[in-house]
Amino acid sequence: MNLIVAETIRILPFFLADYPDVHSHLIDRQLCVRMIGSYVDVQSKFRREYLLEWGVLKAMLADDTSDEPTKMAEP
Repeated sequence: MNLIVAETIRILPFFLADYPDVHSHLIDRQLCVRMIGSYVDVQSKFRREYLLEWGVLKAMLADDTSDEPTKMAEP
């Protein structure tokens, strides 16, 4: 689940760049990251869930100054 949440945080600025109107809907809300079994499932059926508070998202978006996705460091 941690990898799914990390990928959500990494990709969010690019999603918001493509859909700028969505940003105003995120303010002061939680972002719910869900792990589902397949896309065939009903939306309410999920295996795990993680809520990201707006403060975390706001700080992450404020720190994002890159134009490309962040590459993970080599081990």
